[in-house]
Amino acid sequence: MNTLRLVVTAGCLLWGAAASAALNVVTTTQDLAALAQAVGGEHVDVTYLVPGTRDPHYAQAKPSMIRRVARADLLLAVGADLEIGWLPP
Repeated sequence: MNTLRLVVTAGCLLWGAAASAALNVVTTTQDLAALAQAVGGEHVDVTYLVPGTRDPHYAQAKPSMIRRVARADLLLAVGADLEIGWLPP
């Protein structure tokens, strides 16, 4: 159900942004970045906060992460308390 909600939300945002610049999407994990890129294609610029080689449970918040999230048009998070220690609710 959450995956469907993610796809529908991203699709709606992309549909509205079709005539403008690419949507700036930030994801918490590299896996979500791959999904966002697959759904958004050329209409999104996707960056991720935690590389796939690191455990997202133990990520340390950095100023660069905060800057990317603040400038994002859309933030995609896994949820299920995965980002509880470093991403505000």
